[in-house]
Amino acid sequence: MQDQCNFIMTEETEKIVEAIKEHAQEHYDEGGWDVVVECWEDVDIAQVVTNETLLCAEWAIKYFEEELVSAWSERQMDAIICGYGSMEAYERRGDEFLR
Repeated sequence: MQDQCNFIMTEETEKIVEAIKEHAQEHYDEGGWDVVVECWEDVDIAQVVTNETLLCAEWAIKYFEEELVSAWSERQMDAIICGYGSMEAYERRGDEFLR
């Protein structure tokens, strides 16, 4: 990514960043959006928006979902399966008989 010290966000980019953050928060539990909420700063999101020439929030959200969030979702799923053996076991992790 670019040097964050030299990056200046436009007003329009700020609006797109806010839309992405709102979408990520609303979809926090839907595979991968939690990564945007927990790990990405505004400037990081803005750099992607600028570098990929994403001119509106709809395009930016779609780009994040298709190019970034889906990959994180797959990685999360792989980690869960490696740790628990299956998604079914992961989903049962709080059941009484597993304690």
